[in-house]
Amino acid sequence: MIRRGAPFAFFAFLAFLAGVLLIGCPGLKNAPLDAGAEGEGGADTDAGGDDASAFPETGFTVLRHMPEAGALRAVSVIGTEQVYLGGDDGVLLEKAGADFQEVVLGPGVDVTGVWSSGPTEALAVATLKNTNKGPIFRRTGGLWTQIGTAPHGLRCVWGIEKMRYAGGNDGVIYSGPVNDPLGNGFQLPLPANVADTLFAPIIYSLTGTATNAVMAAADYDSYLLYDGTMWHLYQDPIDRTRSYRALWSFAGPAPDFYQGANYFGLWHFSSQTAPVFQLNEEKDQPANLNRWIWGIWGPSPGKVIAVGDAGRIMTYDKTSGKVTIQPSPTGKNLYAIGGTSLDDIWIVGEEQLVLHGHLSF
Repeated sequence: MIRRGAPFAFFAFLAFLAGVLLIGCPGLKNAPLDAGAEGEGGADTDAGGDDASAFPETGFTVLRHMPEAGALRAVSVIGTEQVYLGGDDGVLLEKAGADFQEVVLGPGVDVTGVWSSGPTEALAVATLKNTNKGPIFRRTGGLWTQIGTAPHGLRCVWGIEKMRYAGGNDGVIYSGPVNDPLGNGFQLPLPANVADTLFAPIIYSLTGTATNAVMAAADYDSYLLYDGTMWHLYQDPIDRTRSYRALWSFAGPAPDFYQGANYFGLWHFSSQTAPVFQLNEEKDQPANLNRWIWGIWGPSPGKVIAVGDAGRIMTYDKTSGKVTIQPSPTGKNLYAIGGTSLDDIWIVGEEQLVLHGHLSF
């Protein structure tokens, strides 16, 4: 078990007063899609060469694809007209009718997480290229401002009720109320049997069902659960190769977490005393060691959608217990998913890929 740390004395808010510039960008119209690229995990994601017609018909339309651009890694969807997309090289897009506005964050800012509580508040976190620093941005009153910079690169941001959380490199998790969202800090030491690689352990994702039930995906063989008093560390005592990247939860009286991992893994956590239930894991091919589920979202507690490397789109229906690999319009790596319903789903991925459409279970 890991006790919650005292506030980080070295965390310094910069509190910029100037707003971040907004500029218009072309509407996200249907775009041709070339298949085939090498993903972050090193897996070859070529699934049909350059012929987009090799892919099956799906409910998704390719709205954006820029082969020379970096990845889109985060999406937050609050309503059909409130959509935020973030990614490499300072890309932060917000929906403006049929088009998107581009928020100019400056050079070297890789947006890794976006979250919104509703029409009046949104948060974005990032890492600065070639440094281990994490700028934090807030949108209020239609204007984005930088409210601080953490001394560790940040990978994710999330909130519930009146609390806000962000996590990132070196096992850091920041938290605080709305008016001081990242004022307190906790740092996970490198867990036993985890390789001491650059920035390890990395907090890739945060979610929760209440302020006393918050989960963090903490990289190789590790995830954390905060019970309102302490952070508890969970590790698989047998399989040391499993690595967690994505989380999704449904607010309610009991923990209800879905976890995404390598081997195209999808897991369900429902209690501190119950075992984690494996929904999907594919170890039949050695390459799947480096193929992750990066994003999970669901319209209801009984239905979730997971996306990941090599264009993976996968659904889970709790009623039937069935996991289905859905037809995908791409072989590109997919990093995040959000939506308002099964008829309004947004998926983003490498090469600034944006998919919008619907799914049936």
